Amino acid sequence: MLELRIAGRGPSRTSMFYTLTYEANAKCNADLREMARCLSTTQSQGEMSGAKPYATYWRSSLRYFLVQYLYAAMCLEAFIYDYAAVALGDTYVQKYLDKLDLIAKWVIIPRLVLGREVSRDGQAFEYLKLIKKERDKLAHSKSRPALTEEQREKELMEYYAVVPHAVGLADSKAGTNMGVFGQLTHILDTLKKLEKECGCMQDWWEIVEIPA
Repeated sequence: MLELRIAGRGPSRTSMFYTLTYEANAKCNADLREMARCLSTTQSQGEMSGAKPYATYWRSSLRYFLVQYLYAAMCLEAFIYDYAAVALGDTYVQKYLDKLDLIAKWVIIPRLVLGREVSRDGQAFEYLKLIKKERDKLAHSKSRPALTEEQREKELMEYYAVVPHAVGLADSKAGTNMGVFGQLTHILDTLKKLEKECGCMQDWWEIVEIPA
């Protein structure tokens, strides 16, 4: 298990949001495994109609899948505030930076602190945009007409086919398939690597591995 440690800031909820993202990811993965088991049993027995025990895991995994984006975005918001405040001071951040969009903060603040930006052509920046996009969709959620049973079944199958890739359960080449927690960690790791390249290590924060 990974833990984000923040020193010298209080109270900072950055670490809590990081851990909540991890826990939501783990619960989503567990539900998807149970869903796969139930689907396999149901299909082998030819019982695709009637009671659908896998639907319970579908609904639960969907909740945890979506909430990961909320926690990850909250972690990124809290972290980049801490990052600026440690280097530039709370008064400066609150007056000039705090009203910026999340993406703009992640472009401008590392440049102010380190003299260089996180690459806007890199994978970390793509993950950052994805997390913000999904968070915004949840924050401005719209309802829709109720689905028929057939439509719900089709949506379930599509969800089952797509979501394992999004949470990192499906087979893939290393580094090409990360869940939301993996995306969040990749963003933070990329910033830490940038610090090393700039010779400007920020020792007040680190990601450490701890026993599960």
